Amino acid sequence: RCRSVARVSPKPPIPPQPQDKSEPRGAVEKPRSGSAEFRLPPLRPPSSSAAREGADRISPPLGDDLGEMIVRLQEEIDVLRNPMTGVHDEIRRYRGVVRGVLLSLMSAIEAKHRPTYEHCRRVSALALLLGRAMGHSERDLETLEYGGLLHDVGNIGMPEQLLARKGELTAEEERLLRDHTTRGDRIVRKVPDLDAIADIVRLHHEQVDGHGYPDGLSGDAIPLPVRVVACADYFDTIARPHGTQAQALSANEALAKVREVAGVILDREVVAAMASFENNALVEEVLRDNLDGVLEMMSPAR
Repeated sequence: RCRSVARVSPKPPIPPQPQDKSEPRGAVEKPRSGSAEFRLPPLRPPSSSAAREGADRISPPLGDDLGEMIVRLQEEIDVLRNPMTGVHDEIRRYRGVVRGVLLSLMSAIEAKHRPTYEHCRRVSALALLLGRAMGHSERDLETLEYGGLLHDVGNIGMPEQLLARKGELTAEEERLLRDHTTRGDRIVRKVPDLDAIADIVRLHHEQVDGHGYPDGLSGDAIPLPVRVVACADYFDTIARPHGTQAQALSANEALAKVREVAGVILDREVVAAMASFENNALVEEVLRDNLDGVLEMMSPAR
């Protein structure tokens, strides 16, 4: 037997609605047939000022939270754009440690032989002034300063009677004296990233004609910072009483002596730059161990 089923009337069809062919406000234009492939323009993070201005235009209460989110997002973007911020902090900390090591070495020189310590300070100041006259970068000036301070650090291992000796040296004493370059190199080169300073310590007695020591380098094979410190070292040494020279020389007199060995012992280009020492009151003060005029140019390792 079949049960009777209620007949359901079909729903009346929904008449088609007229389509609004106008695009809603803010809609992205669709690519037309035959046109190039459509791409959205790249999103660019707003600048910090734009982000804050945008946050101010958003109404509370949602606006406050969203505005803060925009500002925080922009700050994070700024950090990502400069990921080296933390690295720079580490570099500053490391450089502070290196300066501490240099100060310790200078203290050791002072304890060993006070005249050597004073000579190193003068050479450092003179090399710094000479480097500035030659237009060296700040980083190179720092190398000159530290190289000048430590160029005779090898004297730490020298017999005290030899350091105090005046007059002619025996062949053995001369050999021991020359060893201060390689001995100082071994000391400084143990500190990471001080190779340029170690080169100054090792090579400051090289001559441009190839007759220096310890390696017999000549001309441009001698690094420029070494040639600068070598000129400062020679200038200070020749200006002090030594051998048959009983009196100290003025800066102009010492400069005349330096010019006599240009192209033989010292580099001509560097000697030419020493013209800035002529009639220079600041250089005269350095030769008298008054470094007040150059202290503001120098780092804490002085």
